Amino acid sequence: MPVLLVIVLLSCVEPFFFEDDESTSLLTIEGQLFTDINRSYVKIGLSSDYVSDPNNYIPPSVISDASVRIYNDGGGVFTDLVYHAEEQAFKIVDQDFQVEIGNEYYLEVIWNDNQYLSTKEMLFKSPSIDSLYFEFDSENERLNIFLDIDSLSHNYIQWEWDAVYQVLSFLPSDPDTFTCCTRCFVPAYGNEINITDQPNLLGSELNKVFITSVNLDRPTKYLLTVDQISLTKRSHDFLTLLRTQKESTGGLFDPLPFEINGNISNTQDLDQKVLGYFFVSDISNSDILLDRREYFTPSVNYSNYSGDCRDLNQADTITPPNWR
Repeated sequence: MPVLLVIVLLSCVEPFFFEDDESTSLLTIEGQLFTDINRSYVKIGLSSDYVSDPNNYIPPSVISDASVRIYNDGGGVFTDLVYHAEEQAFKIVDQDFQVEIGNEYYLEVIWNDNQYLSTKEMLFKSPSIDSLYFEFDSENERLNIFLDIDSLSHNYIQWEWDAVYQVLSFLPSDPDTFTCCTRCFVPAYGNEINITDQPNLLGSELNKVFITSVNLDRPTKYLLTVDQISLTKRSHDFLTLLRTQKESTGGLFDPLPFEINGNISNTQDLDQKVLGYFFVSDISNSDILLDRREYFTPSVNYSNYSGDCRDLNQADTITPPNWR
C-alpha cells in the first residue's frame, strides 16, 4: 500500500507524496492551447507511477484512440482534434477555430468509456519582450542570455527556448568518397522550468531575466529563440511545484519525490489520479543570433567534426528562416 503524506497546499494544486515498490500505470494527459493553433497539441499516454526502485519503472505508452475535443466556454463552441502519428499527439485541424484573449477554454478526452475534463482556463495576453541580449561570462566560458520587459501587463509568465546552431565539418580522409555535406544546422532545446517568481508586478519593469547559458564549444553561430508564454495562476502554481520536484537534489532537507495533481479529472471516478495539465496560453517571442567566434578559445582536446555533418542527430542542411 502506498503511504500518502499530505503537505501544505499551494493554491489549488495538491501534491501527494508516496512510495510504492509495485509500479502501476497512470493516465497522463498533457495539452497546450495557444493563440497560434498550429502549435497546440494534446498528448495522452499511460505512465509509470513513482516507484522507489527504478528497475520497476514502466516507460509510458502512447494512446491514439481517444476522442479529444477543446471547448471555447463562450457559447459552447468546440473543435475536435485528430491524432498525428509522426508527432504522437492530437492536433487541431480546423483552421477556423478561434482562440481569443479573455476567453475560457477547457479540454475533454473520452477514452476507455470514461470522460476526462479539465478545469476552465482563461487565455491572458503575453506581454512583449522588449530586449533580448547576452553577456559574456569569461570565468565559465559561456554566453548568458537575458531579457527585459518594460511594462509587465500580466503577472504569470513562463519562458521557453529553442535554438539552432551551425556545424562546419572537415572533409573526410578520402574526399573522393564524399558527396555532402560540410555545413549543417543542428537544433537544441531547453528543459528549464523558467517562470516568474514574484506576484503583483503589474505595470512594473522586469529586468535581466535569466533564460539560459550558451556554451562556447564551437566557433560557429547560434540562433536562439525565446517564447514568452502567459499562464493562469493555477498553471503557474503547477509549474512551481514541478520545478521544486525537478530541482531537488536528494539532500536531507529536500522534499520527497511526489506526484502533482493537475487540472484534469475523470468525471465518472473523481478518485482516479490523472497526471498532466491542460494549459491555455498566448505567446510572444524574440530571437538573437550569437556569433560564438568572437569568444571562442579552442581547448587542448578540441577537434572539428569530420565527414558528412548530416550524420549528427537531427542535423539539416536547410538554412533557418531567421538566420541573418
